[in-house]
Amino acid sequence: VLAGPGSGKTQVLILRIAEILKKTQMNPYNILGLTFTESASEEMKERLINLIGPTGYDVNITTFHGFANSIIQEFPFLFGQTIAGEEGEFNLADWRPLDDLERLKIIEQLLTNQQWQYIQPLKNNLFYLREISRALSDIKRERLTGIMNYELRSKDKNINNNNVINRTKELFRLHELYQTELAKRFIYDYEDMLNWVIDKMKVDWELSLLYQERYQYILVDEYQDTNNSQLALLKILTSFYKDNPNLFVVGDPNQSIFRFQGASSQNIQEFIRQYPLAKIINLNQNYRSGRVIIDAAAAVINHNEQDFKEPLQTVRKYDGRITSIEYTNKEEEVGGVADRIKTIINRGGGAQEIAILVRKNNQINDFIRACEERNVPYQVNRGENILDQPFMERFLILLETINQPLDKIALGKTAYYFRNQIGLEQAALLAKRGRNDNQLDDKTEEFIQKIDRLAKQAPGLTIDQILEKTIEQFSLINEINEQPNRLIILDGLKTLFDNAKQFKSNNFDQWLKQLRDRQKHDLNLITKETIWGKNDGVAIQTYHQAKGEEYTTVFLPQMEERLWTKKKSDYFALGRLVNEKDSVSARPGFGRDELPSLDGIVTEERRLFYVGLTRAKRNCFISHEKTSLPSRFINELPEKIVGKKIIEETDRQKVKRLELSIQPLGLINISQQEKDWLRRQTEKLTLSPTGFNKYLNCPKDFLLNNILRIPMADDPGLIYGTAIHGALEKYYHQPELKIAKNRFQQLINQSTMSEDDKKRFLAAGGKLLTAYVDKKKMEFVRPAATEYTFSKSRLNDIPLGGKIDKIDWLDESQKTVRVIDYKTTGRAPSRNEIIGQTKKTTGSTLYYLNQLKFYWLLGQLDKKFASRWLIGETALEFLDNDHRFKTEVFSFSNKEINQFQDQIRAVWSDIQAFKFPHNPQSTSCRFCHLWDI
Repeated sequence: VLAGPGSGKTQVLILRIAEILKKTQMNPYNILGLTFTESASEEMKERLINLIGPTGYDVNITTFHGFANSIIQEFPFLFGQTIAGEEGEFNLADWRPLDDLERLKIIEQLLTNQQWQYIQPLKNNLFYLREISRALSDIKRERLTGIMNYELRSKDKNINNNNVINRTKELFRLHELYQTELAKRFIYDYEDMLNWVIDKMKVDWELSLLYQERYQYILVDEYQDTNNSQLALLKILTSFYKDNPNLFVVGDPNQSIFRFQGASSQNIQEFIRQYPLAKIINLNQNYRSGRVIIDAAAAVINHNEQDFKEPLQTVRKYDGRITSIEYTNKEEEVGGVADRIKTIINRGGGAQEIAILVRKNNQINDFIRACEERNVPYQVNRGENILDQPFMERFLILLETINQPLDKIALGKTAYYFRNQIGLEQAALLAKRGRNDNQLDDKTEEFIQKIDRLAKQAPGLTIDQILEKTIEQFSLINEINEQPNRLIILDGLKTLFDNAKQFKSNNFDQWLKQLRDRQKHDLNLITKETIWGKNDGVAIQTYHQAKGEEYTTVFLPQMEERLWTKKKSDYFALGRLVNEKDSVSARPGFGRDELPSLDGIVTEERRLFYVGLTRAKRNCFISHEKTSLPSRFINELPEKIVGKKIIEETDRQKVKRLELSIQPLGLINISQQEKDWLRRQTEKLTLSPTGFNKYLNCPKDFLLNNILRIPMADDPGLIYGTAIHGALEKYYHQPELKIAKNRFQQLINQSTMSEDDKKRFLAAGGKLLTAYVDKKKMEFVRPAATEYTFSKSRLNDIPLGGKIDKIDWLDESQKTVRVIDYKTTGRAPSRNEIIGQTKKTTGSTLYYLNQLKFYWLLGQLDKKFASRWLIGETALEFLDNDHRFKTEVFSFSNKEINQFQDQIRAVWSDIQAFKFPHNPQSTSCRFCHLWDI
């Protein structure tokens, strides 16, 4: 399906799924929908459910990487056979993901330890470092390994072809060394996952056949941007049906903005060649924009050569306009855009129907500031670089002082950064004269003592424990709570804690240095992408983010040639390779284009501008500053439909703008922003057995830990329990004590536990596993499954999820099973304690039954589970310090499960209504008394 902008391509995909379910005997779980982003898959799922009801939950709509990961998760030990290091084969669980800093350091090491002629310039042997990093990812995405010879031509006489080709050849040699180094360290790239699945399916026909049979209808969105790895996966999934599979793809060559230059029509051409029986459908009816927008967009995109040319026809009859505005300077332009938006809103226009689109992320902040100055509501969907946040810089300086308490410079910086705790005069004294000055007051002495105490404790703590204690000792939670952007700061702290927990060693000094190394290499540490601001605010986003969106009025500011068609250096020739051997990309039409020339760059950028322009329904304001050359795309717009203005500020307007820019920003609807943010978090929440019980114990504690997720150190007891579970999972696949103990030791050693805790728990766990295996070996039966993750299921509209430790057969002929939840505990409670009939019953033991009921319910709601098994019993298996290992078995009636469903509905309703009171009887709350929300 060739679908132009505004033609309803997402709706077509959804209607296609509905038609399949209506007119065939196909089950929803036999349909696979593949998208590029999580947000796109969530939107498709939501629209499908709205169209066909709860059945839509069972259709698998996911990203390519999400799909690959689900295969790996379903068969982890199968994939363990295909990934080998130098010393033998290892399970995937033994590997860890590579982060961007470690990637650069590995490349740096390979560049300095080897001889290179082309990718290592004489004066700066790390000149190509970042380009190499990006290129290595491209090699994997496009499956370009094994290439030996290239055909490269260029119309641009300024390109030195030989250097580009030779540099690219050296890049492939570096790629081989890079992959070897990753294997030695048992780490993998994000792009490796998809290729692992492809490589495994190529040699394992049973695995391929399983998924070919499971997914008999496959649908793909944004097909024009599909890379070679994704195409290879599609080819395997559809190969059983040869040249006539049930494959439905939607794309628009004019909106290809995510691949190599020249790849826009290539995928579609290849699709037609590979599937000659495919039906080609053109969707050229635009349901979004008026005639002015459509005519302008067509005039621009017609400057590109097009293989598939079908003029868009507008369905909407409403008027619209395009206005090109020239401002005196950048500041005037930014303020002018915000002023015009405020005028539109004051005249009754909806802020949510307005968007500001920019070329690069670093342009966003100027417009955020301008909107805040004018009280214009806005929303931004992005992750924040925590290393740029003022609070985080203060916190890192404090941590560096704790790491080096005698460093006078660090102490002086800390004094100034935390002058709110000791006063400016004392901060100046401490910075100038040091810690031994006799004029330091008691408050400052106590401040220094806190640093010294933490410095003394640090060697015996894990990194995240140091962070947690520092936050506690210096009352930083209280300080954060008083900030207008407290949610952003808190999100940053969560990201910092995650980074600390994932760091390869428990060396506090090395961890701090890697954070500074990130800053040195301009490697951001980004929070998870989140929508900040108001739900009904003006959207401020990049052109790429705006793909698929639509607004009544769109602003395209800073349309200057320097930002759009800047000539890119041609370091490598990856986008134009022809493999003469066995690469996936060896196919007619691939790579026979020219090396990137200025014309090619303009073509790509024109598509991006086309995407931005076609987001508008009625009106589009395009602007630039007078001192810069306007983008050529402005001049490609038809003069007869574009109104042009030159705006120069009056002195009065200039004074007003300057006053706005220097005044401090107040608390702009912060409570409403927080409510909007909380609403988004609660709406996408998945309720688990643990979360359900936590809410019952204390709703406010649930809010702080499960929604706001206040950062805290990992609990050693929980780490120990997880390691025991991992060891038993290994044991039930390979029933040998040595293998189980090795797995346990590995999990403990790579955890964030302190060294003292590791010694203690290694000893305890070794004894427990020995006793467990000794007791169970005579009655060993291979389970039906271990560590089973329930698919996201729905109780009405409530998303539920969970993971069970072990599934044992009761009667394989009847498909009945017992689901077992391990409890690693000091003492195993009695059955009467669990059911609440003794004085010893505590909150935690009472909640055990809730967990089992939750699993019973999930077993009914999870279609994949229900197609394989029927729960006959649930059980708690206690892995206690007394090594009794008793098991308590429970079954539940339909009446009990129905009552439990009512309890879940009540909890969910309270969560969505923001009912988070503190339970004063709770003994497990850590932050409820500190956090006022």
